[in-house]
Amino acid sequence: MRRELARSTAYFVFALALIWAIALATAASHGKAFFVLSLTLAGMATLNLAFLRHLRRVYASPRRGVWRRE
Repeated sequence: MRRELARSTAYFVFALALIWAIALATAASHGKAFFVLSLTLAGMATLNLAFLRHLRRVYASPRRGVWRRE
């Protein structure tokens, strides 16, 4: 569980840093609304990555060379 939490935190920080790097490279305003929006988008990206990782585990094949369980 600790490993999953650390991975999710790393995804969140990376997504937030990417959003802020793009915002600072452009002439966007940096008010409260942008701060909330960036937190929301980073959270959504983190949840999407966690969900995709979950789907990859659920549909993992027990044997090599087989796409998924039947």
